Amino acid sequence: MTVNFLDDAPSWKHFESLQAEAPKGSKLHGVTGDIGKKSTGEAIVKEAVDKHGALDIYVANAGVSQFRDFVTYV
Repeated sequence: MTVNFLDDAPSWKHFESLQAEAPKGSKLHGVTGDIGKKSTGEAIVKEAVDKHGALDIYVANAGVSQFRDFVTYV
């Protein structure tokens, strides 16, 4: 599995937690970069194919989320 993430400390920490949770022997590797840039998308595809021989499924799930209570009372 190839995953993309930003090249910053919080993103690296999250990627490392994914590696720790992955089943033993899994093929998880990361590609850093801003998915808003065409070159990053191309790098993800190239590295996935180079690493795994093919790209079978591509899930685009980019976004920023702030987890908060759904309703906040003042």
